[in-house]
Amino acid sequence: SESKMVKWSSLSLRARDVVHVGGLPTLMMKEYAARINTRIAYYMRVWESPFRFFLDDSLAFKAVFDDGTEMSAARLSGGQKIVASTSFRLAMSDTFAKGVGLLILDEPTNHLDADNITHLQQLLVRLKQLAGTSRRQIIIVTHAEQLTGFFDNTIRLLPHKIT
Repeated sequence: SESKMVKWSSLSLRARDVVHVGGLPTLMMKEYAARINTRIAYYMRVWESPFRFFLDDSLAFKAVFDDGTEMSAARLSGGQKIVASTSFRLAMSDTFAKGVGLLILDEPTNHLDADNITHLQQLLVRLKQLAGTSRRQIIIVTHAEQLTGFFDNTIRLLPHKIT
């Protein structure tokens, strides 16, 4: 019958898309992008960010502001890029390295204003709470004194005088 033929044709086209040379990797990337976008959205809410940040269908980074303005990630300010990239790194860790239990942030306060440093502090406290009694670790390399009180251990490196 014609309806069976239409269904078979549709199924055949979907199967071709999967087994085609670029089909399966593209489908996998879109699936992972959807997972990553869910986690990015979570961390952007923790930041109380005025924009949403995500991977679009072409796997390019986009930002959409509360007023509807949309732009590529490359056009974000330095502070906005820090917020977005930290959210992305955390999302990648949640997606691909959940069992690793290690997050390393190098100078995460660069280009952040006072409000976003406060949001980063809240994010770090939340991450510490989520880690609970697990063996997860967060290592932060920073010059920002505001971040030192949130951790169990702090290592301070003093400048070495050359004589």
